[in-house]
Amino acid sequence: MSPAVMLAVLTAVANVLLSLAFSEGCTIAWWVKMLQGGNIRDCHWYWAHGSSAFASATSGRSFNKIALACIATALVVIDGPLLQRASTVVSRVTTKPVTFSAWMSPDPFPRDFSGVYMTRSGNIDMLTPNFAEVVQLFTSRSAIPLNYSGCGATCRGTLVGPGFDISCTSDSVPYQLTARPGHEYWVGYAGFTFNGEMDSGSIGAQTVYKASPGAVGSLTRGNCNLQIATVRYPVEHPPFQTAGLGIWPSSIGGFQLAAQTLYGSNVSLYFDGIYAMEPEGPMAINYLNSSFDDIGTANMTWADPTPDILSGIRELAFRAAISKSNASFSQLVNGTETIVETIYVSHYRWLAPAVAVILFGGCCIITLFHGWWYLGRPVSLSPVEVAKAFGAPLLQGGDGNADVSGILRTFGGRPVRYGEVAVREDQNRSTMCMADPTSETFIDHSGLKLELAEPDRVTWPRRGFVYDG
Repeated sequence: MSPAVMLAVLTAVANVLLSLAFSEGCTIAWWVKMLQGGNIRDCHWYWAHGSSAFASATSGRSFNKIALACIATALVVIDGPLLQRASTVVSRVTTKPVTFSAWMSPDPFPRDFSGVYMTRSGNIDMLTPNFAEVVQLFTSRSAIPLNYSGCGATCRGTLVGPGFDISCTSDSVPYQLTARPGHEYWVGYAGFTFNGEMDSGSIGAQTVYKASPGAVGSLTRGNCNLQIATVRYPVEHPPFQTAGLGIWPSSIGGFQLAAQTLYGSNVSLYFDGIYAMEPEGPMAINYLNSSFDDIGTANMTWADPTPDILSGIRELAFRAAISKSNASFSQLVNGTETIVETIYVSHYRWLAPAVAVILFGGCCIITLFHGWWYLGRPVSLSPVEVAKAFGAPLLQGGDGNADVSGILRTFGGRPVRYGEVAVREDQNRSTMCMADPTSETFIDHSGLKLELAEPDRVTWPRRGFVYDG
């Protein structure tokens, strides 16, 4: 159960208990006051203040402890809105060390893993079916699945597996664009080499791109060597992904063929009134870095495709390492687990007033119970018990110190009715006179009263008569 719900339940229970305690306290305070002595006005106000918050608030000089307790009890209802603001739900991110298992083998790629030679040209001609599926999942940007255990939240760690150790160098190549019709100028390139027969453990990646505007300048040329190695892959779960990463069999030659297919590009310009592109591959469009006004001029430029190419090859290697693994091997990963916890924050600027209101109401109610030990029996403000205390004729007899249950056992079956009762016999005709010549109220001097009495002595009251007191 959340703290907010607990507070709501406890508030409701506290309010109900305070109301019950106030009701019982008013009864005890009334009887204690009558024991101590007072006047009829005190008798009324002690009852009225316990019955009405309005009467308590407007009591004026008759203000007493019951009126104070009544007002305090009425104010307790504001604790609900205050306690609703006293607790809020927030999310907290915590990170702790964790060790989990991942099913990925660190062994090198097998010899027949990625590609095959189908001719004597020395070039990889075809991808193996397994690696072709890896490339297909890569191009469709499918999530990278990895079986794991021991991680129940967001876990980060480093997996060991086959991949590429990458080293790159760069230099520049001068260029000059002249506005000569029919001339073609080479301004961009991305290609990959694999010398499987001579060096089956590395792939070469070369990029060239025009980075600066103008007809004269230097092209940036990059040359990277991707050496097969055991590398570390930073991973995160969920969903365990890396960021962005022949017939003679070949272990890594298929990577060169896949990279050439995915990233291989040639970009050239020829002049035909404007500098028009002759693009091959994705580089010409994906890495164009020019404003609309520069299109068709010597100011066209391109961004460096090398980071994306290397990231893609890393991801291909990671996907391939997972695909060649099976459930027979798992490696322990020492990483971190990030948990998003739902916590409840207490706001004491709202909680303190709510608690203060409840405590104030409770303290005021406690004062109403002062003197209860003098009563000697359970008491109530039942009209029967109060009438018994006032000496009502109908309740004469029985135990004078009986509680309301005892009174009802003795007199509960006696029938009563409220109305006009003749309290004395008068053989003469009753005499009437106007109490006020301008009113319609008559005073009856025939000894009639309005009271509770035996039903056979009671008749309906008559409008306009003032009965004997």
